[in-house]
Amino acid sequence: MDDCLSIEEILPGMKSWSAKIIVQEKRQPATASASPTRYQKLIFVDAKGSQVEGILFNHAIQVMGPRLTVFKRYKISNAEVRLIDEKYRTDGLTTQWVISTKTVVEELPDDTDMMPTRFSYTMFKDLAQFMEQKNQFVDILAVVISVLPVTSFTNEFGTGRVQKFVVINEEKLPLQLSLFNEFIDNEGQKIAENMNNFPVIVCRRLKVKPFNGIALSTRKDSTILIDPPIQEAMLLKNWATENAMLFVQVIKDKSYARYNPDLFTHSSQKFTLIYFLQSTQKFAWVRASMSFENIFQRYWYMACKKSFKAIDASYGYSYSCNKCSEHQKATPRCRFDVILSDKSGRVTATLFGDLAEKLLTYSALDAMQYFHKNIELPLMHVHEALRAKEFAVQIQPAASHYGDPQQRYTILHYYESNFAEASTQQTIESPGSFLLESPLQIPTAETQDAQSPITSVQINLASKFDEAATPQANSPETSPELISASKKPKLA
Repeated sequence: MDDCLSIEEILPGMKSWSAKIIVQEKRQPATASASPTRYQKLIFVDAKGSQVEGILFNHAIQVMGPRLTVFKRYKISNAEVRLIDEKYRTDGLTTQWVISTKTVVEELPDDTDMMPTRFSYTMFKDLAQFMEQKNQFVDILAVVISVLPVTSFTNEFGTGRVQKFVVINEEKLPLQLSLFNEFIDNEGQKIAENMNNFPVIVCRRLKVKPFNGIALSTRKDSTILIDPPIQEAMLLKNWATENAMLFVQVIKDKSYARYNPDLFTHSSQKFTLIYFLQSTQKFAWVRASMSFENIFQRYWYMACKKSFKAIDASYGYSYSCNKCSEHQKATPRCRFDVILSDKSGRVTATLFGDLAEKLLTYSALDAMQYFHKNIELPLMHVHEALRAKEFAVQIQPAASHYGDPQQRYTILHYYESNFAEASTQQTIESPGSFLLESPLQIPTAETQDAQSPITSVQINLASKFDEAATPQANSPETSPELISASKKPKLA
């Protein structure tokens, strides 16, 4: 007769008990923040799907850790059972088994094909709402389709290593997942060795980062399960087998390395009034009109075709880029400023590359040729069309240029909005959750004109062409530096 108890039946302080479990997760060893104590957390699950946290301390990590393998079955007896302090609880678990070197752990034969647990996953199109949220993380289910090289980095915390993996799911929105340090040596190595079999991963407690739009990265307490014995993983692997040609195209095009608006443009997108924008926001969406009729600018700069780094060179001149270290030819790239306006205010924002050419309706090469001929770009049709349009615009803070005290922004993406769409989307009037003690008077564009005109609208950029713009590290394409102009356009 089986004398084993279920996880739910084992209570804090209980002695002389046994339970049959499967190791569902096993985190990386870590060091306590307030002491030199080392610990390693696990999650056990039983046949009923009940879960409990396991924990190893110090010497037990070396002795017992190797004996507990993810997805394998064990009979555990007489571990210390205790409640978890509320400030250390994760995944909704309240009870903890302390596995010491004295704990009885017996490996059992596998008699089940599937692990009796279910995970809750975040869809890729919903990841944006978790971007740069310190106390929030996401779980995903994905298939790995490419492994990129390991690179080294240095930051304020020291040096480290990072390796990026390209992941995708049925939404067909490829993303980059960054693994750091120990994750590279453990889970990363296992994934790389299994690439021929479309490895499916369940990643728990990941950070969402604003890199190329959206990217994912591990935290210290993240867990990566490779080909877990669960139904969802089996179905995704079957899907991957049927979509191998799609993966080949994604890798060839490197679409995972470019900004993908499909990760942001969905019905639950939230918008912020311009008046409430804060420079500390990593990015924001605004619904605004765009204009640049009164900004004097030349619409292009000379740059490296790969890194977009500005260069003081003639068109077609061959040189070694100081940023990408590759031999390149100087190529014109589109860049210009616009004024974003809504009912609450205005801000200056910059467009780059293809996004800029789309709004301008001219290529950077066209703009350069007009400039060198001292002919103004014929833009009346653009200005006229913009007066009747409203856009949904994703922006991020940028460094101010030319000594302008006002906060500037870089436009990451935009699309034409309409009234029907606006009525289904939420506008955030304040980025924080607080109540105002007195009614807030939001200035309109008209009152701003009367009280303190936005001088950046009237700025003569031709006199500033010799000044450098500051590159933005998190832009979808690194913001360039303006170069000196040997010839100023003769504009009326």
